Amino acid sequence: LPSERLHLQSADEIADVRWCPYNNPYSCPSIRVATPCHFGSPALRRIPLNKVSPHGWLARQLVLQANGMSGWYQILYYPLVNESKWIGGPDLKGTAGQWATYWLQGNVPLATLLRAAGLERQLTHDLPALVEGAIEAVLVGQNESTGQLGPYSCTWPFPTMSAIRALLLAAEGGTATSRVRIDDAIGKALEYLYKCVLEGSSAGGMRWPSFIEPLVEYLDTFPQPVHSKLFESAMQLAAAFRQTGVDWPTYYNQSLNFSVPFPRGAVPHPSHSSHTDAFYHGVNMNEGLKFAAVVGRVWGDANASAALQEALALLDEYHAHPQGTYGADEFLAGREPQRGTELCDVVEGMYSLSWSYRQLGGELLSLLDRVERLAFNALPGTTTADLWQHQYDQQSNALDAGRYVYCGGTNGAMATVYGLQPNFPCCAVNLPQGWPKIAMGAVLTEGVPAKAFVVAHLLPVNVSAPRLGSLGIHTEYPFGDDARLTAIATAATPLLVRVRVPGWAVGATAQVDGKRVVALTNGTLWEWHVAAGTMSHALIQLNPVIRVETNWGTAGSRAAAVVRGPLVFAMPVEHEVLLMQSPAEGGKCERQPATTPPACRSSDYSYYMLDNFTWNYALVLPAGGASRLKLSRRSLQAAAVPFDPKQPPLAITAAARTAAAWTARHVKPDLANPPPTSPISCSKSGACGDEVLITLVPFGSTQTRIAAFPWVDEASELL
Repeated sequence: LPSERLHLQSADEIADVRWCPYNNPYSCPSIRVATPCHFGSPALRRIPLNKVSPHGWLARQLVLQANGMSGWYQILYYPLVNESKWIGGPDLKGTAGQWATYWLQGNVPLATLLRAAGLERQLTHDLPALVEGAIEAVLVGQNESTGQLGPYSCTWPFPTMSAIRALLLAAEGGTATSRVRIDDAIGKALEYLYKCVLEGSSAGGMRWPSFIEPLVEYLDTFPQPVHSKLFESAMQLAAAFRQTGVDWPTYYNQSLNFSVPFPRGAVPHPSHSSHTDAFYHGVNMNEGLKFAAVVGRVWGDANASAALQEALALLDEYHAHPQGTYGADEFLAGREPQRGTELCDVVEGMYSLSWSYRQLGGELLSLLDRVERLAFNALPGTTTADLWQHQYDQQSNALDAGRYVYCGGTNGAMATVYGLQPNFPCCAVNLPQGWPKIAMGAVLTEGVPAKAFVVAHLLPVNVSAPRLGSLGIHTEYPFGDDARLTAIATAATPLLVRVRVPGWAVGATAQVDGKRVVALTNGTLWEWHVAAGTMSHALIQLNPVIRVETNWGTAGSRAAAVVRGPLVFAMPVEHEVLLMQSPAEGGKCERQPATTPPACRSSDYSYYMLDNFTWNYALVLPAGGASRLKLSRRSLQAAAVPFDPKQPPLAITAAARTAAAWTARHVKPDLANPPPTSPISCSKSGACGDEVLITLVPFGSTQTRIAAFPWVDEASELL
């Protein structure tokens, strides 16, 4: 867009506002951010929610969520949501802030997916109706004269952008009339936010990429003429958010001399009041990962994909944990596996990586491997299987999960408790976005108009799209190894289906309509052509093998994680479960009349390791390999409750010996020390116990566990 046409006089004038969020000297970078002259198309697009129908284990997981703590319960019995002014509540506890909008951005897609799949009869409450009522309250509550959306004025755009995300998702399942209302409401809200930034009362801050992301989604959902006032204002608002936000690209570019150093280990003595430490905050970091996709889409930066890969490589080297998370028990915490990771980091990381791939595509296909590692391990591993309790912080190695388990960060005594809002409410209301958003992104389309289906995740869903046809995926993946796909092309046009082959799937094969089996190349998209007006079937066999990754823990410690496909396997820690309080902290009892004591599903629990349980095992690995690890398949299907710890469909047996050098802080609660450097030596008397077999199960089917082990090199011990 020619700069002389813009309502904003110049990009310099945004910079000259010089209102930096929280007076943070690292906001409002010295560079001048140009108002975008480029707004490219996304590499891939999602299929509208009402055209995505989950089934199988994924449908059961979504129903569990709707019937659990983060579904109907919160909008009926959790004051931070159901009393929020955002949805017409009385705001009895000062809840005008972010909580209800967080809840909506997860439960809007959940409700629409359940309705598309015809699963309403399996719900204990009419969640779709509750969600529709909340969305109506958001629309009705908009200030018609100013465009302000919700109770917050200019000072904090975060909940407003969350509300805009929820409205955009609601438009995908709504009527034509509701789409018009949503389009109008968001347009007015964006104009209002732009004025806020210009007058210096709002800014992009740490999370400006997450502010621009729904703006991009709006323009993709409701395209505006490039010379329209609304389009220009949207581009100017994007520039204003970026200009008044922190410089994520330079922070991650280690070749540049940025004033905030990247932490090469746990941040010492972090503080919420520190401007520098704000870069190290886990949720800021995970939401900030959208920076590359934003500058690629909106500013046309050709180096965007490479910049994101460089950022992830840095985080991997200094902060990665086996289940796909980055150590961040509030702030970046390094690689020691007893350190924690906040649940918000998990779901925000999943969405940032998924969204980034959809925007840029191409060489970022491997991001989807990361998304699955988070979704199938970290996400279920920090909730109970019935989705009625969750933690604030999870750990790779967790002996206890209860009051006074301090992982090492700044979070409080409740951070590892399984409950409603342990430590802080954000994870309670952010949890809902995890499963619905990976479900809604399972199959994408490519091109405008759509020219191909792209299977991002082999999940059990049925989808359809105009001019393409339909695609059904029948699979137990990740619990199973195969997927059967059925594609129907329209009568007029041949159909192209492109299927992601995970990076770890080095032995994957495909067979179309019972014909020749072909080998697939891992880390690529396999192409399957279906003739116009025909139905075709494809069998994908991923053929995963057990792998041992010996690169975990701090540098040089070489802790081992056992992996098969996208699943990380862990040794469950035997524990006793203690009821802490009922109803849970921050909630109300959902059962009426309440018994004495109240039999509330929403309660807080601690998990404490049994006193006689042996946990400090070192795996016996021939040259660090997996040859002595054996898979046992207990079922061909996922359990009725998919991540039920009592019924894991897969298990791995491993040879192991206790390691005397691996100790814990054995003053209740227990906290494992970091694994000793591997391979460990058993040559000294008493250094190791006798060899035994231990059982490992999927990480997501454990509440407390050991997932990062020291190991013994069997060959060297025989010398």
